Amino acid sequence: MKKLVSEAVAHFGGIDILVNNTSAPCFNDSTHTSPQQFDLVLSTSVRAAFFLSQICFPYLKEAPNPHIINIAPPLGLEEQWLRDHLLFSLGKYGMSLCTLGMSAEFKSAGIAVNALWPQTNIATQRLKDYLSPKVYAGSRLPTIMADAAYVLSCRTFQEATGHFFIDEALLKETGVTDFSRYAVDSTHPLVQTLFLPLKEGMIPISPELFRPV
Repeated sequence: MKKLVSEAVAHFGGIDILVNNTSAPCFNDSTHTSPQQFDLVLSTSVRAAFFLSQICFPYLKEAPNPHIINIAPPLGLEEQWLRDHLLFSLGKYGMSLCTLGMSAEFKSAGIAVNALWPQTNIATQRLKDYLSPKVYAGSRLPTIMADAAYVLSCRTFQEATGHFFIDEALLKETGVTDFSRYAVDSTHPLVQTLFLPLKEGMIPISPELFRPV
């Protein structure tokens, strides 16, 4: 990690924003989760976010408007997420806790630390590999998260730190009303992502839509 950050600083002259978009897919229940899967999920989610933030801290505090954005959900802690795929939830909620903890710890350095989470599933190769085709068809393109992250990064430390934002709601605040350009298939109903209350008109995410690993 240190080498990666050093190379980025050498190339760009500093670091203004760190986006911790890290995780490994494992949607098994607790009785079918191996130690190797456990270590992989936690190391590629909360551990990676924690130590990348630590390594980037001295560079971020020198930036004019520094941000850490964790791709992590609000801390709802509803039973269904913990019951159906506890390990994945541990990794993502760990990143959510990093958001709260580091936003408080880094206040004196003026670094904004927030979380961003999608309203729908995001159409990535990983989603294709581990969820059903129905989920992919009802997903949005990664550009919606990129646009939302840009909007968030334009806010100042005084305007936002320690908050949990949803991509769709954040873009609506800027006047976006037509989200069809983000849809993989605009004729297919959108599939609700994990960790959020079901929104009217969307298909709920459910265990049968996941593929075991």
